[in-house]
Amino acid sequence: EIFKSQDPDLFDVTFEIEGKKLYADKYVLSTISEPFGALFSNRWAKTDEIIKIENYSFDNFYQFLSFIYSGECEINEENVTVMVDLAEYYDIAVLKKCCDENLAKLECEMDKFLEMLELAQTYSLTAFLTILNKFAVFHFHTM
Repeated sequence: EIFKSQDPDLFDVTFEIEGKKLYADKYVLSTISEPFGALFSNRWAKTDEIIKIENYSFDNFYQFLSFIYSGECEINEENVTVMVDLAEYYDIAVLKKCCDENLAKLECEMDKFLEMLELAQTYSLTAFLTILNKFAVFHFHTM
């Protein structure tokens, strides 16, 4: 609930994404994520500096931070690959596992198979890779 309030007085770090601001707590983020800890160390950032996030959309980064604070976020077919990337980049293994499990539940399509396989291999998504391997065996004759 505190994170959802986005009251700047309650937080000590500000992220700017697509011109919008998200507020968070350095201690919370650096405790759960070594990359955040490195980002917030005195060597890299001034204490009041706004951190610009350029590789992710506001909505995706909001969902990512929501997961860190509550253990829940919206993971769907449209954002799951981005969420996997965020989980990998910021070393949030629990989120990566959730994404892996969500991907394993998706219906595999022949025309997207290679793309999905590359995603599973790139991020070492074991549950998803198992499903894709079964799909490949079942559809071997049409590949």
